[in-house]
Amino acid sequence: EEVIDLMTKHNIIRVPVVRNDTLVGVISRCDILSSVVEPEFVTIYAD
Repeated sequence: EEVIDLMTKHNIIRVPVVRNDTLVGVISRCDILSSVVEPEFVTIYAD
């Protein structure tokens, strides 16, 4: 929720996803909204 609030407050459309100082992806407002509206279409890949 914190990320969504910050993205909305500062009009940010995309944010980097970083793990151990390495870029592992990018997430957008659309990605977040889609996961809330249609969670069965979201797949999270993690180690």
